[in-house]
Amino acid sequence: MWYSPNMSGKKKAPPKAEKLLDFHSDIVKETLTKHPSHPLILVGKSMGSRVGGMVASLKDNGVSAIVGLCYPLKVVSRKERERQEKNFC
Repeated sequence: MWYSPNMSGKKKAPPKAEKLLDFHSDIVKETLTKHPSHPLILVGKSMGSRVGGMVASLKDNGVSAIVGLCYPLKVVSRKERERQEKNFC
């Protein structure tokens, strides 16, 4: 799912993961109805991996596997990120 930029050219922040959960759950149910004999693998990057994990954790969802790319495990402050870049780059 892509969130288009606003008129200033800056990318809008996506909705909170909890708001996306119902939408993605409906897509999973629809896909499983159309393709019942196929395994369903959810793939997401950053918030997409977080939402995929939330959807996969629901009962009786039919998800076979999830792949999370760049899963946001911990929020890093700007100061900490700058310190890490200085030490590792």
